[in-house]
Amino acid sequence: MAAAISAPCLSGLARDRSAIGHQKCTICGYRYQRQPRQDSSCGPILPRKTRLAVARDASRLRQQQEFSVQLQDALKSRVVIEQAKGITAQQHAVTVDQAYQLMRAHARNNNASLRTVAEAIVEVGLQV
Repeated sequence: MAAAISAPCLSGLARDRSAIGHQKCTICGYRYQRQPRQDSSCGPILPRKTRLAVARDASRLRQQQEFSVQLQDALKSRVVIEQAKGITAQQHAVTVDQAYQLMRAHARNNNASLRTVAEAIVEVGLQV
């Protein structure tokens, strides 16, 4: 944390900051009491480049989290669709590709998403 110095150093040279709450000139030995900043900000004042880097990293993290959620949803959809394809193929005694085509046609004809149709097949026993 940056601090203001209450009195100027007599030599104006290097300062020893090892004492907590005090500064000492390494040349003349003059001790100063460190005073806190008198501004309204909370926390440390970071350099502009650091603030920009933190903001950029936070933005990237949000994007990666959103992408992760989208991938999880896609994976869940894919699992349900594969289950529904298997059920439909068994019910109609057709191949898995033909069952997929039947499901797609049903979704298009009923203005529904493929995922919704697949969930209805798996959970309710919808016949396509």
